[in-house]
Amino acid sequence: MGVFGTLIFPPITEIGANSEKTDNKSKIKEIIENKNVRFLLKICLIAIPIVVGILVLTLPDAVLMDPDLRDHYVPLFQLETIFGYPSARFVINFLLLPLMVIVIPFLFVYLALKTFGVLRRSYALNAIGFFIYFSGRIAQGLLESFGFPHVEAILPPLLILLSLLIIVIANNYEQLR
Repeated sequence: MGVFGTLIFPPITEIGANSEKTDNKSKIKEIIENKNVRFLLKICLIAIPIVVGILVLTLPDAVLMDPDLRDHYVPLFQLETIFGYPSARFVINFLLLPLMVIVIPFLFVYLALKTFGVLRRSYALNAIGFFIYFSGRIAQGLLESFGFPHVEAILPPLLILLSLLIIVIANNYEQLR
């Protein structure tokens, strides 16, 4: 996330700042061009995954435990659920995970657009590999929910293996040429 923050908010140079001086800048652009705001946004991008990790380790079992596991033990607590799903796991799986699914491939697409040559091809292949990987992981859960056990046993693992192959090719692209 730190690299992502640096790519989204690159340092402002004197040449770029002087050449784009216009009176009709939008307020949002002026705020984002402030060095302190850019630094704060970069720090927030680094801190968010760390805070989520700490919360997962410190939250009580009542917000994280799977209801099926809870029934095997003598529970001393009542589960806090959202639509039958533990509340913290609901937030992690249905809010934060989709953000990461979008951010990681977007990072590689952004890098592919900003670079050239072998790096561009490598970043593009990484983006394709991560898109396929996350679609395989999503298909695994969807097929389990819909009750297609035979398709679930074949399709998601094949997608995940294909994506890992593409990611390996992307990371060794120059040596494979």
